[in-house]
Amino acid sequence: MTTPRVMKPNMQEVRTKLAALREQNHLTSRQMAGLIGVKRNAYAQWEYGYTQPGPKNARLLVDFWEEPLATLLAPAAIVRKGSRQEEIIIL
Repeated sequence: MTTPRVMKPNMQEVRTKLAALREQNHLTSRQMAGLIGVKRNAYAQWEYGYTQPGPKNARLLVDFWEEPLATLLAPAAIVRKGSRQEEIIIL
């Protein structure tokens, strides 16, 4: 049996999801950063796709939006089975 290989989330998808949630709730990035207790620059970098939130900050986002981490940071997953190994791609 092969071990699945997990790919990192597509940062464009993360960016789109975070920006969409914030904008739907009529919040600026500065307001959003203040609400979850991070610097505006850090939050903006997540939305621009330059970086992704670490475990602590990912938990802050999950708690704030009350959405599962998988939905918030990785909206879809595809499993590809090859002859040698299985690959899970989180989109």
